[in-house]
Amino acid sequence: MMYLTYDDIFDYLKSGRRNNKNRLQAYYEGKRIILTSKDELREFLYGNNDAYADTVSFGKVSERLADEIRMISDGVIDDLYGGYLEVEKGHAGHAIANHTEPKELDDLPLCEYELLLAFENTNDAKVLEVTKYITGERTVTLGISSEDGHVIMIETASKSRGSLLFRNGWKINNDKFARNYLRSNPNSAVSESLNSVRDGIAPYMDNVTKDVMDVNSEKCTRQESNLH
Repeated sequence: MMYLTYDDIFDYLKSGRRNNKNRLQAYYEGKRIILTSKDELREFLYGNNDAYADTVSFGKVSERLADEIRMISDGVIDDLYGGYLEVEKGHAGHAIANHTEPKELDDLPLCEYELLLAFENTNDAKVLEVTKYITGERTVTLGISSEDGHVIMIETASKSRGSLLFRNGWKINNDKFARNYLRSNPNSAVSESLNSVRDGIAPYMDNVTKDVMDVNSEKCTRQESNLH
């Protein structure tokens, strides 16, 4: 993962098809608008992030990821190469608050170290789905393999911001990944929808076995202790 450097700040301020006033205002207020290291990413996600703008960038979309999104979307999204990878406080907070522990059958705990790795490996992710809403919003579903499953990340492909913006994330086991995302024809993934991909589905915790939760929570605790 290549994080941004301070040399990227002025290009980021000018990025997108229109200037983002909130981004510029945050910069003039002395807020940090980019992340330059894993320590800064961890602080933004899990620490005191008052020094940061509400939305920050931590990298750029690679040519490989942009090409795969273009292919899966049948050319609907063809403008992402070199765009910025962004994360917003509210969306990140939602993912951490709602998916650190499993919500559905065959979900797994989304540990701190795995979410950090997922962000760092965004450009190596597999593009699973592209959804175009009738409102014009375009979302990209990414899958990132982990030791015992896959981290699923929902991103908004924003023309106005010139970016791929993180919206939500959770972790599932390999069986659920195969059921939900493996297709014989990956180019059939573009769909039109008014409904959200995920958060309207229920029930959650009642369907998750306690044994699976306990084993994976213990694994999270062990591995996260090595981060600090």
